[in-house]
Amino acid sequence: MNETTSNELIHARRLYMKKNMKEAETNFLKVFNTNRELFNDLDEIYFIRAIQESHIDNCQSIGDLRHYADFVVENFNQEDCSNRNFEDPYADFILNLSTVLIKEEYYLDAIKYLIRLDESFLSDVSRHNSNGYYRFSHHEKYLSNMVKALIGIGKYDAALQYSIRLINDLPDTASEAKYWIKWSIAKIYNLTGDYELSIEYINELLLKRSENYFYKLLADNYLKLDDYDNALVSGVHYIILKKDIKSCVNYYTELGYILSQLGLTEESNKHYYLSYAIKKSYGNFIPDYLEEKIRDLGFDFLFQIIWNEI
Repeated sequence: MNETTSNELIHARRLYMKKNMKEAETNFLKVFNTNRELFNDLDEIYFIRAIQESHIDNCQSIGDLRHYADFVVENFNQEDCSNRNFEDPYADFILNLSTVLIKEEYYLDAIKYLIRLDESFLSDVSRHNSNGYYRFSHHEKYLSNMVKALIGIGKYDAALQYSIRLINDLPDTASEAKYWIKWSIAKIYNLTGDYELSIEYINELLLKRSENYFYKLLADNYLKLDDYDNALVSGVHYIILKKDIKSCVNYYTELGYILSQLGLTEESNKHYYLSYAIKKSYGNFIPDYLEEKIRDLGFDFLFQIIWNEI
């Protein structure tokens, strides 16, 4: 064994243990390109994890991400962890890669990498993290990410099939994967026009926790069903839980429309004006229909008077 190469490998391991991932990756790569046979199993694990932290968890660009993703896919293999209390670093890399791609809306790319995994090899172990929660198992994360990516490309039937599989076919774990996949199902049914079913799933979710986005989708479902009373109640719940007027600015026009359908004209106009005034104050884009609405109501003149006084 070349002494210089051996020292470089030892140095790479030390850098990894010190959490200096970028330099660890550079040193591992140098040895990998010249003397890969010197790598033991732990070196491969460290190398994959260093690449993941440097280029996936801290993604600089999609091009950079794809480059290192292809490097890992071409040079490493998945381990069978179906009956082991071990998280395969290769599978972990692909799953985290797909999470980033989904977040950036590169859904087809996410699917392309996900289908390289052998599902039967994936671990069903849910691990406790430092925040006091249990993470999704690799198998749960695989199905969950596949659902998100399929929704992203409009393949709702396939997304629903994966969702049902997660609920019915996977063993129960300490994670909340089976809870949160119901949120995906609620969104799928909303997108496919099955509003009653979407409402059923959201109401089931609300038995455990109240999230503002649950109520927003609930309001949309009721609105599509012309149930304006329940749409209003759900919409108000969304605003209250959001606790941020500026971030709800677009939704005030939605409430304005719902109120108008209920014949509450004065309240409706106030909500349209509230949305307009907030947008105007912050210099945000104001859609033509809202500009026209405010002009017809004479509120633009009122806003100018108030603004000039301030």
